[in-house]
Amino acid sequence: MKKDLIPLLVAILMASCQPNENTSMRNKDLPPAPDVEKKDSVLTMHDDSRVDPYFWMRLTDEQKSASEPDAQTQKVLDYLAAENDYTEAGSH
Repeated sequence: MKKDLIPLLVAILMASCQPNENTSMRNKDLPPAPDVEKKDSVLTMHDDSRVDPYFWMRLTDEQKSASEPDAQTQKVLDYLAAENDYTEAGSH
């Protein structure tokens, strides 16, 4: 009896995961998500290394509080503004 229910449950789950018409239409109206540049940085701590492709976005306290942004800071700010615009476009 339980084995007979498994295909039914799988079918129900698969059907519930399909996007509906409203979702499909909404996604077509969205602008493309902004692309972020990836620069691999290897970070090592306690003999353990990991790669962080977004480490370049990290800003120092001096960069954050500077009256005029340097090139890296401006690049990060531009990307964050693009992310905010994308989020705003999707919330309407």
